[in-house]
Amino acid sequence: MIDLQFTRNTFDRGLWLMDTLLKSLEPRGFTAQVDEEKGHPEAKRAKEEEEERRRRTYEEASARYETQVRERNEERRQLRALFRDASRLQRANRLREFIAAVEDRARHDDELTPEKQQWLEWAKAKADWLDPLVRRSDPILDAPEPEAPSYWRF
Repeated sequence: MIDLQFTRNTFDRGLWLMDTLLKSLEPRGFTAQVDEEKGHPEAKRAKEEEEERRRRTYEEASARYETQVRERNEERRQLRALFRDASRLQRANRLREFIAAVEDRARHDDELTPEKQQWLEWAKAKADWLDPLVRRSDPILDAPEPEAPSYWRF
């Protein structure tokens, strides 16, 4: 039979060991919270620093997110403009082909009248206006939209 004797010293070491093991199992923030409740300035400062670090991290992530969204929206806008310009160029070239065919037919049939020549010049100007590479202005198509008259204005 084994006789276990606990002395006061052995008992204190057992309590110290249990206390050490329990502290190692506690979450990191728990001790800081307990210390802060006791009014320790180091714990309060550590909590403020942690809150500041989290705020900065959030602000940096938000700024990166906003930048990415802005860049993506700008990229999409530019891509839409590219497709619009490519479509306008195709339409302008299709008009020019049609205008050339009308002019060739009129010359061949000896029907190139002054009115037909005037229409050809007008049609060429519209094709140039539509072409994004030429960028010719049109006094009627580039003018602001007219306002419909209102009965209550007069």
